[in-house]
Amino acid sequence: MSADRRYYVASALLFGLILARLAYLAPSTAGIKWDFVNYYNTGCRVWHGEWASLYRSTEPIAGRPPLGDVKEGQLEYAGFPLSALFFGPLGAFEPQRAIVTYKAACGIAFLVAMALLYTHFFGATRAGSRSDGRRTAVASAEGRCHEDTEGVGEFRGRIQKSAPTPPLPYGRGSDTSGSAPAEMHAATPRSLALFLLLALLFEPFWFCFVIGGQSTPMAFLFVVLFLRLYVVGRCAAAAFCFSIAALLKPVLAPAALVLFVAMQWRLLAWTAAIGAVEALLSLAVFGWDAHREWYEVFSRQATRWAVPWWNNASPLAFFANFWLYGPDPQFGLRPKPQSMAMLLKALKLLLVGLFAWRAWTVRASAVNDAEKRRQLVMLGIVFSLCFTQVSWPHYLVFLLIPIVYVATRYAALPLGGRVLAWLIVLSTFRAEHYHLTLPIKELIPFDSPIGAMLLGLYGGGTLILSLFFIAFYRRGPLTAGRSAA
Repeated sequence: MSADRRYYVASALLFGLILARLAYLAPSTAGIKWDFVNYYNTGCRVWHGEWASLYRSTEPIAGRPPLGDVKEGQLEYAGFPLSALFFGPLGAFEPQRAIVTYKAACGIAFLVAMALLYTHFFGATRAGSRSDGRRTAVASAEGRCHEDTEGVGEFRGRIQKSAPTPPLPYGRGSDTSGSAPAEMHAATPRSLALFLLLALLFEPFWFCFVIGGQSTPMAFLFVVLFLRLYVVGRCAAAAFCFSIAALLKPVLAPAALVLFVAMQWRLLAWTAAIGAVEALLSLAVFGWDAHREWYEVFSRQATRWAVPWWNNASPLAFFANFWLYGPDPQFGLRPKPQSMAMLLKALKLLLVGLFAWRAWTVRASAVNDAEKRRQLVMLGIVFSLCFTQVSWPHYLVFLLIPIVYVATRYAALPLGGRVLAWLIVLSTFRAEHYHLTLPIKELIPFDSPIGAMLLGLYGGGTLILSLFFIAFYRRGPLTAGRSAA
């Protein structure tokens, strides 16, 4: 059997395992009293037209008590009012059928997003026959996104002077120099098998099913669409997809700061315009009182500065745990120490400085504009996940996009970059694995500052490693052609 045939067989088996895992998890009612509660109760209020009580989690719905053991300040919906419309159809079903429907929608969103992500990075043919067409598409994008630094004529002239660079297979000398406008790699049997293996083992996504379904897979789909559209210069459509993703998961909104530093004015203008239309539509549909109550709920949840170490992937939690150690490591809702508040502000300023520096490096680099946009999206995703003080484990789903991006350039990484990349991937396997978490709780008690910091390192290790990759890896795909520096 040839090597290609073996990879095709492996790909078929891996895809079958992915479908089998979805078929096992989707019909389950696991998590019906967890995250699913606020989505279902919100959907029921929208379905029955009780929009005035959208943020009053303890009030009855259509004369019946809300699902779950809902208490004031717990399991309450904190999304922007307009986003509640996404969950309205859940109100048409009883809870058991609704959770299965919701999980099925999560699974479909995941499969579609993964297909789009794969074809984005591995969409070229083995012979590279599509590279000229991709170059034409990227060149035309120059006219649509005029804010980038190179002019169309200079861009085309540089292409004509350079020799054609056919796409290369995954992991075998992929081009990272930036000379090829289309950063596409050959869709080989090997690349497909490795991509499916990563999808099968990427635990943050599967964790969404354990907690009763999440809006994260839907937001992930819109982020992938945003990436594809923005890279080819379709700024209006890309801005719409980004706005939907941010509506579903506001944690993504800080990515706009990376785009601002890189002076992506056209995309930001479209995003602001679409956001304004969505805000006006939300006011027209739900009224001012719903938005005032949303702001109160959102502000209250935003003051949550710490959650248990095993349920927080934010790098900032690593430092917060120093103040939280004790025999009962529950949600840290006690008053925030002043010294810790100052430390967190300083750390956030450092994060802003680091990513602003990297964004400006990308903007000033010599790579083509399509590759600049792609790198800015990667930086924006990582920045958003690191900037928040509470980053739930399922938020790491979005990190899959930068992971795949780095994987396409794996052959060009030095040893240190490869080790970091592997550690980042391996660290995602722990996402809410209780059979891993419980022994660690026994091994490292949470009753001393050192133990608390070690456990915080376990909880936020994935994003901490990602920060090391961005901060210290000077010859990598996120340095935008500054490898000689």
